[in-house]
Amino acid sequence: MSLIQEYQKFCTEYSFRSSKIFGQNFLIDQNIVDKMMRVISDLKCKNIIEVGPGLGSLTNKLVKLNVPIKAVEIDKRLVEFLTKKFRNEKIELINKDILKYEVQNSKTTIISNVPYKISGPFLAYIIDNNEKIDSGFLTLQKEFIDKIFSRPGTKSYGYLSVAFNFFYSPAQKFSISNKVFVPVPKVDSGSFSFFKKTKSNFSKKDVLSFLVFVKKSFVHKRKTLINNWKDDKNIQNKLLKNLEKKNIRAQEIPIKEWIRLFSIIK
Repeated sequence: MSLIQEYQKFCTEYSFRSSKIFGQNFLIDQNIVDKMMRVISDLKCKNIIEVGPGLGSLTNKLVKLNVPIKAVEIDKRLVEFLTKKFRNEKIELINKDILKYEVQNSKTTIISNVPYKISGPFLAYIIDNNEKIDSGFLTLQKEFIDKIFSRPGTKSYGYLSVAFNFFYSPAQKFSISNKVFVPVPKVDSGSFSFFKKTKSNFSKKDVLSFLVFVKKSFVHKRKTLINNWKDDKNIQNKLLKNLEKKNIRAQEIPIKEWIRLFSIIK
């Protein structure tokens, strides 16, 4: 049975209609699934969290890796379907919003065709759980792919660009047409894998402070970095003494410079 046939059968048997609230788009192209698995196989997974497994088109392949899998799905109807489908497999199905789910295992690989609705919060979730998430493979709408891979001085470069690349080394993989999903979304997607970088010299407390520093620096992207810190004269004065270019904006600063500046102001 093809993936589109399985989707149609499911819709008929369960009187199912995709939910706009959950941002559901189901993958129906086996060729794309196979391309995803070729990338995922290189991640050397030890523990997997699959987010939004849908009807299990990718899960079908993941279970063959023979590693512990937690599949986190917000839609109760899909959890019931998947529980029956994978009743003989090494997989734990969890009916929960991933943004409220606590990652339990270290050295976790996170895999997802990320629902468009939560793209930004989901990337922030990975950043927040960096101590336990070591690697991953994601498909994201192009706008957020651009944020991850943008360079300083470009329009899409921002907090997510700095924070994600501080923790991880991402690698772009392949583009994904909107036509391989049902319902067909209005945007095309891309995919990328990522691995955890070698630990920085920052303590856990410093890492949290670093993220706050970067985030606040991007609050008003059109303002200079100095002006974004006008409410904190101590930090503003330290920046003034250590910036080569006094009118630089956060959008122009590369990650190495962010680390240098934080080391000075902390």
